[in-house]
Amino acid sequence: MLQEDDMTFEWLNYLKQENQFDEIQIIGRTVQVQEKYLYLLAMTRKGEKARLSVLVQTDSDLWQEEQADCKTMRSSMKQHTMDVDTGIAAYMEAVTVGDTVLELAGATSYNMGTNHDVLVYLLQIMQAGWQLPKDHPFMEMDWEQIQFIQYECRHPFRQLLDCGQEPMVLRWGTGSREYLIEKRVLLTIAQEEQEIRSDKQISFTLTDKKGQARDGICYINRVTLMDPWKDLEEMWAMPEYQTRALEHMTLEELEQMKEKTAKLLERKCPRGMRCPLVEYECTLDVSLSFYSSAYLKSKPTVSGTSASFLVIHPKPDNTHGTHGLPLKVCLMEDALPKETAQIRAELFQAYERIAGLEVQCPPDVACAHLFTESK
Repeated sequence: MLQEDDMTFEWLNYLKQENQFDEIQIIGRTVQVQEKYLYLLAMTRKGEKARLSVLVQTDSDLWQEEQADCKTMRSSMKQHTMDVDTGIAAYMEAVTVGDTVLELAGATSYNMGTNHDVLVYLLQIMQAGWQLPKDHPFMEMDWEQIQFIQYECRHPFRQLLDCGQEPMVLRWGTGSREYLIEKRVLLTIAQEEQEIRSDKQISFTLTDKKGQARDGICYINRVTLMDPWKDLEEMWAMPEYQTRALEHMTLEELEQMKEKTAKLLERKCPRGMRCPLVEYECTLDVSLSFYSSAYLKSKPTVSGTSASFLVIHPKPDNTHGTHGLPLKVCLMEDALPKETAQIRAELFQAYERIAGLEVQCPPDVACAHLFTESK
């Protein structure tokens, strides 16, 4: 498949073909979500595949940071941490037009300032009759501050919905808010037979972009070393696991999945090594992430493999910790010798769950229903 980095006339011809549609529905509606503008641009159909295109105001420095050369995992993660609601940044899950619910299956986002595909698409929509109103907030805004998102519609369409003056409701699922903490801590590994719990505690403050601050305390109950190979192989050996898996795939596909998972795990945590597991309580309703100092100093990997890919999701033995708060776990991104006694680490981030969001999107320009022939 051609990639944008090719930058050849073959790539230009590919873009032209990709942006020719059987049907174009110009929407042209603007709404403010969490103090940022969102513009429903258009729907397009090619065959039975329909897409919804949206322009979203974003922070220009976010795109600049993402393009920066991340030399360490610390700098890489800090650049991707946003202590704001992800309702406007995360993808929508559905749009309601009148009484019809349009389910969205996936999305691709682009930086308006650097992506040629977006420019070709916009020219095609303009050729179909679209113009951004002269008084629109996006008119004089630098394209580095605008994100282009294209949503895939879940169900096939033979004809696009006619928005007209129908009421529209935009819906986002649950998201998260991220906070940087970066508090150093020395973690002491407990032996498997050791029942004595740690009384180590870490005080921290979460501050959002509006300057609102909350103080919290993390109580570390215990730190152990987990053997992911042992847990994974025990799970694979369970008859009920294979029975459930074969309801969704063939035996050959199951074996291929196991082989792929084993290769990923070998790259992340070779046999004989262990993954640190932190059991903790917190006075705030957030999830916490711990990273070793060595990991934070390491160079980012291009594979993207992390502990989160594991099909095993460890749970604490008890539901509540020594302070009567819900007991949670954090699987650290490290592979350590089983003899490890201590880890120099940081309480690095906090994640707060955010409820879903629904926003009314009334019409602000006439909606045109246009048809273009494929070429």
